[in-house]
Amino acid sequence: VDAPQHMGHEYCGIVVEVGSEVRNVRPGQFVVGSFCLSDNTCPHCRFGFQSSCEQREFMSGAQAPYARVPLADGTLVATAEVPPAELVPDLLAV
Repeated sequence: VDAPQHMGHEYCGIVVEVGSEVRNVRPGQFVVGSFCLSDNTCPHCRFGFQSSCEQREFMSGAQAPYARVPLADGTLVATAEVPPAELVPDLLAV
């Protein structure tokens, strides 16, 4: 490694705020995100191949206290409730 690198591509947590175009997640929700950021609207995503998204980006920097997640509507999956703390490490392996 020649220079400092952003670390972290597996992540989950509580949404703190969302941009004006985000429709599927809201502040206070617990979400799990993919290492592959996807719009969930292109032909690849509609067929279930989000890792081949035409707008695909790769997540980095998720070990930071806060992370900005582009393409949040296609990338983040909200859980029904905040999981118990002991289950959170397992969610990072999904």
